[in-house]
Amino acid sequence: MKLLLSLFFLFSSYTSSETVKIELVGFKNDKGKAYVRIRDVNDKVISQKIISIKDKKASITIDSNGVNSVAVDAYHDENGNGKMDFNLFGAPTEAWGVSSENRPMLRAPTLEEILVPVKKGSVVIVKMK
Repeated sequence: MKLLLSLFFLFSSYTSSETVKIELVGFKNDKGKAYVRIRDVNDKVISQKIISIKDKKASITIDSNGVNSVAVDAYHDENGNGKMDFNLFGAPTEAWGVSSENRPMLRAPTLEEILVPVKKGSVVIVKMK
């Protein structure tokens, strides 16, 4: 029994240290959901989630799987239609954010522009605008 408990605590501490937390901040309100996509340096989707917003913030924790860099993009589906909305000129009408401060004016940022380094226990902040 002691061996089983020891293995459980060892495994629990190992898995918790292998995580990366993604925090989305700056929502205008708590309406709707946040759609989040996390990719690796090869553009492979590591995780894709729809999460609730509370107190104008949202967060998820993912398994780092030994990844050294991630690219996070997210948008606020405020009206609950399951997609990001755009105006007549193609500009987003709902808040969106990426894992870096790089937000080009007339186009979406490239993968390389939003990659950020991560290690075990990292926290990536995504500012929604």
